Amino acid sequence: MNEIRKWETVANSLDAIIISPMGTKTITETSKFGFNGIECCGDAVANEVDDLDFVINGVVNLFLNQALFSSNHVHVIATGFSNGGFFTSLMGLSNDRPDWLVGIVPMSGYQYDINSYLNAHQPLPIFMHHGGSDSFVNPNGCCIQPEDSNQRMGRSRTNCYGDMGIKQESCQSVQSVFQLWSHINGCKNIKEEVRESIKCYDGDDCIKPANLCIWVDAKHEWGEQFPGIEMAEQWMESVFVHAESNNIMLEQRSDTQIGSDTSYALSLAEETRIGG
Repeated sequence: MNEIRKWETVANSLDAIIISPMGTKTITETSKFGFNGIECCGDAVANEVDDLDFVINGVVNLFLNQALFSSNHVHVIATGFSNGGFFTSLMGLSNDRPDWLVGIVPMSGYQYDINSYLNAHQPLPIFMHHGGSDSFVNPNGCCIQPEDSNQRMGRSRTNCYGDMGIKQESCQSVQSVFQLWSHINGCKNIKEEVRESIKCYDGDDCIKPANLCIWVDAKHEWGEQFPGIEMAEQWMESVFVHAESNNIMLEQRSDTQIGSDTSYALSLAEETRIGG
C-alpha cells in the first residue's frame, strides 16, 4: 500500500479516483502478486493469464458500470512500476485499447518486442521513467545471454532479474523504445534536456505527447518513493485537461452540453500490482 500512498496527493489534486487491482499470486512467493506483462512476471506469465481482459473488462469497466459513470465522461491514465510498468506499456500497445485510456506512465518496465510497436497503433500520450543504474530491469534492455556470459544476473538466463527478456535475442534500450513511441505519436523530433542526475527526452511537434526521463543514479527502488511525482502530476493534469476539452468539442458538435461532473479515473500500480 505504500506504493499507492505516494499517489494519493496527486489523485486529490487532480480530483481523481485511484483504482488498484491485484493480479495473480505467485505460489513460490509469499506476498507477490503480478500481472502478465509478457516479459514479466511470475505465475501470471507462466500460465498465460489474460490480464488485459481482466483489468479492462473485469475491473475498470465493472467499476464504471457500478459507479454509473458515463464512459464518455471518464478518462484513465494507467501507471505502474516494474511489473506494473511492463503491463502498463502492454495496455498502451493493445489493439483493443479502450477509449477511456487517455495516457500511460510506465516506470521501470516496458515491452521489448519491436513488432508490438511496428503494428498500426493510434497515438497515445506516454511519459516513461527509468532508473539509469537499474540492474534489476536494465535500462539497456533485457534479453537472453549465452550460458558463459558474465552479463547474466545471478541464476537468470538473461542480463536482468528472474529471466526477464528471456523471449528476446537482442536487447532494446529504453531510449530505443521511446523513439518507437515518438514515431507512433507522430513526433517530428526529440529534444534532450540534461539536468543534475536526470536526462529527459521530449518529443517535439507531436500528435500526442511523448516524454522519457532517465534518473541517472536511481536503481530499482521506486516502490514507495518516486522523485518525479510532481513532474508526473503536471503531465497527468495536462493530459486530463486535453481529454476533457476534446469531449467538450465533440459534444458541442452534437449539440449536447457536457455536465460539470466529468469523472476521472487514475489507475495505479506497484511492482506487484497494476491499474487499468
